[in-house]
Amino acid sequence: MIARYNRLSFVYGVPGIALQIVGYFMAGLGQGASASLGIFFMVLGIVALMIGLAYYAKARGQSWTWCAAGLLSILGLLLLLLLQDKSESTHAGGEGHEQT
Repeated sequence: MIARYNRLSFVYGVPGIALQIVGYFMAGLGQGASASLGIFFMVLGIVALMIGLAYYAKARGQSWTWCAAGLLSILGLLLLLLLQDKSESTHAGGEGHEQT
């Protein structure tokens, strides 16, 4: 796994999930401008999560287009977790190689 891309996947993915949660509650509990802001936060969260998932796919040596699997909810996330690691760093002892 390429460590740099893996870190970037967390930098975008975790805030993306948080924005979706905050936006969901704002849209559900608010009215008018608050509800609109909640929807905006949800969309922004989806975009950030998709960027994070694209970086995760790249960390595993796969195409960034695998991020679309995240749209399948938990099944898509499981699919991403099960992707074969084709990154060169895993096999050649490069950037993502960790020694124990």
